[in-house]
Amino acid sequence: MPIKCGPANKEEWLEVAEARSRDAKTLKDSPLCAIAAVYMAGYAVESSLKAYCVQQNKSNTWRGASGHNLKSIWKESGLRLSDMNDHDGTRTFFLEEWSTDLRYCSKFDFIHSTGDLIEASNKLKGFINQRIKRNPRRN
Repeated sequence: MPIKCGPANKEEWLEVAEARSRDAKTLKDSPLCAIAAVYMAGYAVESSLKAYCVQQNKSNTWRGASGHNLKSIWKESGLRLSDMNDHDGTRTFFLEEWSTDLRYCSKFDFIHSTGDLIEASNKLKGFINQRIKRNPRRN
């Protein structure tokens, strides 16, 4: 029987985001796990975005592959790219290039280093978490 677990509220989404960030940090230290680290970092961003959307009562259309499309979830959230101050494009990477298809990649082919992408994921997650704290729940 498949394992069924999934976040039910904002707090649980944030817990998942922290867990995936820890996974990414652990994996980044191994050259053989660069892709896995970036993959987990993307899930940390996804979970943070979903926490924000849940808090803001945004529609939940997160089913199938579209449920992992960070650009689409970002758009649904109402957050603006211009607020990120992403001068080097590392944070935008997660919204423009990251995909669950990374699980099929066998070599690291990114413009940015693994460390830079993990750091960018943490900054993006922090940006979203700030918005969660600043914006009370909408009804």
